[in-house]
Amino acid sequence: MKKIFVVSMIFASLVLGGAPSVAQENQDVKTENEAPKNDKTVEPMALRVIMKDLDKKMQELTSAISREDWEAAEKAGEYIAEHPQPPLGEKLRIIAFFKTDMGKFKSNDEMTHDSGNMLAKAAKSKDGEAVISAFQKIQTGCYGCHRDFRQKFIEHFYEGK
Repeated sequence: MKKIFVVSMIFASLVLGGAPSVAQENQDVKTENEAPKNDKTVEPMALRVIMKDLDKKMQELTSAISREDWEAAEKAGEYIAEHPQPPLGEKLRIIAFFKTDMGKFKSNDEMTHDSGNMLAKAAKSKDGEAVISAFQKIQTGCYGCHRDFRQKFIEHFYEGK
């Protein structure tokens, strides 16, 4: 159990610390107060706020797991599984962006949702090993999506304007 926990925590710190989330996009991406390269204002998407919230929730979850605070882990898992969605107009823009990669995106998204539910259930049962296993699956879903789409997404919606 300790080995699994240590490996999971190392993995989490690498993914959370070494690979910024969409919410922490590379410093060259314009923030809400900066003008993009072509001096047109780029409004931040609702997805950016959602990703910031998920990043915060993942950090809370990591802390809850390390403290064996199963109630906090359960709440974080539920939030991750049922996180807010962008408004319909933004969703349609995102779907148009993904085109034929929509299946790949949905697969990662479903893994994150399903694993969040599994984590919440395991935390409710105080099953630390199952919590850690579900946490790893959440991280895998997040990382897969970030690896495959984050940079293209940033370039398309923020830098390409």
